[in-house]
Amino acid sequence: MHRLKQLGVFGVCLFVLSLSLSGCEPLRKKFTKKKKEVKKEEFIPILDPIDYPPSQVSPLEKYKYHYSLWQVWSKDLVQLINEPTMEKRKNYLFTEILQQLDEMKRWIPQESLPKIEEAVSAYEGVRQELDKPEMMRNQSVLETRLRRAESFMMNELKPEAIFTEEEQ
Repeated sequence: MHRLKQLGVFGVCLFVLSLSLSGCEPLRKKFTKKKKEVKKEEFIPILDPIDYPPSQVSPLEKYKYHYSLWQVWSKDLVQLINEPTMEKRKNYLFTEILQQLDEMKRWIPQESLPKIEEAVSAYEGVRQELDKPEMMRNQSVLETRLRRAESFMMNELKPEAIFTEEEQ
């Protein structure tokens, strides 16, 4: 039994000695950073570029698109106007409404431009109310201004009222 113990200790010492003399070359290789090889990509020129025709979207279609987006944002804002805890959402919706009005300005005929400017000024009145702290905000005035601006848009700036028959 004693002899077996001595043989085991001798075996372990021999193993440790062989490891220390041979080193940890595979272990060193594993953790050594190697330089990456630079791959050169061949440039293949396109000899015949494809010319796509310009889009055939009329100003009326663009205006209708932005008008419908305005309707969605406006409806959402009207639904949230009495919610006291949704300030960030209200500001986001209001910003989206103004963006749609700006886009509508790009596609509206020149003779109707003063109408959309009037709508923007009506929404600026709503912005003044929204910028007030919630405790100082008059909720009925805010609702009235918002509904007035919305009804003006729906009556005066709907696509059917802006674009004549030959433009449609």
